[in-house]
Amino acid sequence: MNEHDSERIAGLLEADGMVPAESEAEADVIVLNTCCIRENADNKLYGALGNLKALKTERPDVQVAVGGCLAQKDRDLIQQRAGHVDVVFGTHNVHRAVELLAEARGHGPVIEILEETARDDADSFPSALPAQRDADHKAWVTIQIGCDNSCAFCIVPAVRGPEISRPFGQMVDEVAALAADGVSEITLLGQNVNSYGRDLTLRLRGMDAGPADAYEAGAVWTADPTRRARPLFADLLVASGAVEGIRRVRFTSPHPKDLRPETISAMADTPEVCEHLHLPLQSGSDRILSAMHRGYTAERYLERLEAARMGIDDLAVTTDLIVGFPGETGDD
Repeated sequence: MNEHDSERIAGLLEADGMVPAESEAEADVIVLNTCCIRENADNKLYGALGNLKALKTERPDVQVAVGGCLAQKDRDLIQQRAGHVDVVFGTHNVHRAVELLAEARGHGPVIEILEETARDDADSFPSALPAQRDADHKAWVTIQIGCDNSCAFCIVPAVRGPEISRPFGQMVDEVAALAADGVSEITLLGQNVNSYGRDLTLRLRGMDAGPADAYEAGAVWTADPTRRARPLFADLLVASGAVEGIRRVRFTSPHPKDLRPETISAMADTPEVCEHLHLPLQSGSDRILSAMHRGYTAERYLERLEAARMGIDDLAVTTDLIVGFPGETGDD
């Protein structure tokens, strides 16, 4: 997610007429896009800001901006600890980076942290912004932002906000535009991609059917007379793979508790979807999984993993494990 945000910030700056600098010493604007999933990220940020203080003293016109998750968390503390920072912006206003830099040039240091992304503000989603991609053949596609889970070890919901899914039709249109631009590989991106669209169908379920439903939730859901609230991720995998020019579809990150049979079927039946599943386990101990608030047991995880292996030929599986979670014992 942060890597994609960095592409968007670079794209915004280039759209404003800037070009990449070879080094900090040659730069007119330095943007540090931050993560806060580990404590080491805090240390690295403030160490980097300390190193930039001498450059700022030597060249006062150089602008230093801090954005991303750590900025969302620390807010005013960043300028308290590093008074030479010109702009602090968070995870919900990446699209404002250029405007905030201009404001700081004219009026002095700026801190702008929004509490959440406006659901109907399409421009605030990272994928709605221009991008400077590292490779011409592949691209990130943000399908949702935020997370509704409450894992004890994760700060993401606090800095990214609740889950907000982008409209289904907007996603397919974006993939088609990328394919027309020469992109053949996309990665669907979200904090919990398996739950993509659940918020859309929950909202539409309580409304009368209308002509905009297919754009919001896709043709498959719209054709279901029950208007049942459900995730749309499997539908999106199929629709993305059907876009002419797209040869590979990847995604990250799923949550084991939300891995549904229709997602496994979509992966198996859509040739463009890569046979790779990153399914974070985090712990093999039910006691620790409960303390982590993960919402599944080791047995349920293995059942869903077995279903995926049975349904998808030659499936490659990767995972994440946390060792030393507070309270963990040797038996765990």
